[in-house]
Amino acid sequence: MIRLWRGPVLSLRGRLLIAAGLTIALAVGLTALSTRYLMTQIVTQTLDSRIDSQILALDAALTPQGRLDLQRLRLLPHFQTAPLQWGWRVESPEGRWSGGANLGEEEAAPRQRPAWGQIYTSQMRHGGTVMHARNLRKFLSGQSGAVVLTVAAPEQLITEPMEAALKPAFVALGLMIVVLLAVAYGQLLYSLRPVLDLRRAVASVRDGQQQEVHGQWPRELAPLSEELNGLIRQNASGLENARLHVANLAHGLKTPLATLTLRLARQGADAETQAFVADMARRIDHHLNRARSGAQMLGGRASADVSVIVGRLVRAMQHLHEDRALSFAMDLGAQPKLAVDPADLDEMLGNLLDNACRYARRNVGVSCRVEGSLLALVVEDDGPGIPAHAIEQALTHGTRLDESGQGYGFGLGIVRELAEFYGGSLELTDSLQWNGLSAVLRLPRREVGY
Repeated sequence: MIRLWRGPVLSLRGRLLIAAGLTIALAVGLTALSTRYLMTQIVTQTLDSRIDSQILALDAALTPQGRLDLQRLRLLPHFQTAPLQWGWRVESPEGRWSGGANLGEEEAAPRQRPAWGQIYTSQMRHGGTVMHARNLRKFLSGQSGAVVLTVAAPEQLITEPMEAALKPAFVALGLMIVVLLAVAYGQLLYSLRPVLDLRRAVASVRDGQQQEVHGQWPRELAPLSEELNGLIRQNASGLENARLHVANLAHGLKTPLATLTLRLARQGADAETQAFVADMARRIDHHLNRARSGAQMLGGRASADVSVIVGRLVRAMQHLHEDRALSFAMDLGAQPKLAVDPADLDEMLGNLLDNACRYARRNVGVSCRVEGSLLALVVEDDGPGIPAHAIEQALTHGTRLDESGQGYGFGLGIVRELAEFYGGSLELTDSLQWNGLSAVLRLPRREVGY
């Protein structure tokens, strides 16, 4: 396919504005031309009627023999009082008479010579002044030659009134262009409002505020909204299938392999066998990470409410550890939503709260703070904590610092893995408030939709 236009793609608003501007410019241009033509015709016809009356006066002063009787000649006041000099001339076989401006020969004759006895227009020159002339050719009975009556007035009598009349007319047309463009822009905003509403609805779906595109759409946009909803449903179905397969792989491969790794270590298997199993574990982790990342990409609309999930988990922990009478402190405030899947956030916070409750003596706290585009969730306790040199070991899959408890030591490793999938992190430090362990989980915030 050959592209004829290689410049930047114009927006729909820009295209409509350009189209409206060109349409208005064309309409106003045609209006200006037609106005100029009509006004020229009116001014010219007015001047022609005044000149023709003088031609008729000259014709009335002719004798039957073709001579001009000056006693019978009645000249218009323009020949004596007008600031721009007029001129007249009578040519016949009996003589030549003239008055006013000295008229030269015709410079612009009519395209078609009118019939004898009809007045026609031509152009002459008096010195450097262009003259608008009216002419009458007629035959007198008994005369062999024609009589030509000519009366001319300066062309300025047409151009000057035209300029004086057209200036305010063009100013009015300019104001009309501004008003029409403003009206067109208002109509454009009104017409494009459903498109902007649809954009905001799609952004709400992307931000996780809605599951589908809802709204009352014009007839032209209704099919598009239906197609978008179909695509969203298909996307959600693909995401669910991908997550299901990833979960099945994780359950079917990682846990048995981790158990095998621990058993081999406890039974004193040789280093080559343990290295071979560790290599298998790394390969499986690599492909599971790629599969989970693909599922995450499909889930770009994920959104999790921190306060809802933390509240539910704290109630569950209070029930599980009710015999220890732990005290839970929450300081969440009005924090934005996170751009993570609610199930993943539930798993991450669940692991951190479970560890905190397991080792806490009395107090467990959950708080959060905004750090740029990330939200830092802090889970801390007043337990024994973790020595600085053992923190990295605690975040490693299958490593347990406390061998007396149950489990295989995957909790903190899973939390860190999930956090890194979303572009976040997990940091273990000492709790400044209770001198226990502080787990800082950083995750991306959900940006506000358009």
